[in-house]
Amino acid sequence: MSGRDAHPARGLTAVVVGIALALGGAAVGATPAWADDGQAQADQAATAIAAAVPGGGDVVAPAGSGDTAVAIVDGTQVSVPGSSDGAVTVAPTDPAITALVMPVTVSLPKESGGKHAKAARDGTVVYPGGSASGAGAAVQVLSDGSVRLSTVLRSDKSPTRFTYEIGGATPVLQPDGSVDLVQTITGDGVQAGLTVGHIDPAWATDAKGAPVATHYEVPGNSGKLVQVISPDKNAAYPIVADPRVVLHWTYQIVLFSKSETNTISWGAAGAATLLWKVPALGAVLASGAGLLAAYSGYLVSVGKCLAVYHLGLASLAIIPYSYPC
Repeated sequence: MSGRDAHPARGLTAVVVGIALALGGAAVGATPAWADDGQAQADQAATAIAAAVPGGGDVVAPAGSGDTAVAIVDGTQVSVPGSSDGAVTVAPTDPAITALVMPVTVSLPKESGGKHAKAARDGTVVYPGGSASGAGAAVQVLSDGSVRLSTVLRSDKSPTRFTYEIGGATPVLQPDGSVDLVQTITGDGVQAGLTVGHIDPAWATDAKGAPVATHYEVPGNSGKLVQVISPDKNAAYPIVADPRVVLHWTYQIVLFSKSETNTISWGAAGAATLLWKVPALGAVLASGAGLLAAYSGYLVSVGKCLAVYHLGLASLAIIPYSYPC
């Protein structure tokens, strides 16, 4: 089973760019102990981000000190690093889900130049850039259960390419500019491509609300996601790019390869045998073997592959659909 591009029937003069991880739920926490140094600089960065993303949600500080601060977000644990050399880690807390999926990590972009974390009074964790032409990074856990990773460019001399290294999932660029995060789970000789997250297409606007060209690149199989921002000479600073990374622990998307789709299409008995081998989801998938076999027969005839949208580990509901392969 493989990546796909279909979805189920469903006060710095600065440039601010970033990735927001939508997780669902409400975060809890307290200001990290390593927050006190450079308070004014951190608060200034937080103010710039808030102005750039009006209505972007209330910030709730993660709790912790030293190397990591942690927020629990309605069944999801978000760990924020004490240095920009680290990565934000997002993991489910439900043991039934942790048995199926791995934590996902997203590094802070090395191009930002920021190092040690400082906490703003509103709970934003800021990694200030080292020079006037550098760029700082920031992490926000929001009260609506999302996490926003922003980059603050201090001038038009700052970098315009920012590399996020993703661990625990493979970024797969889609034709519409969005990115899927796909994990591979293996059981009894069957590999299942499990889509655990989705990044909306990149977007950016300048201080006057005008759109700024931006897009994602996924270089080869590196596990890296690069956001490229291309302001023209008329762009007004700050410029904001705020894509969203949605991590969905409560439902699963299983992707079958062309050969697996063909095997499933042979009939309910053969389909059930293969479907039973999918880790954690085998029983619920096999219960729909007849439906999936019939639908796969059609997909083989039109050159597409089978994907199944499962509504949750406690649910028997599945929705088959297709994706190009």
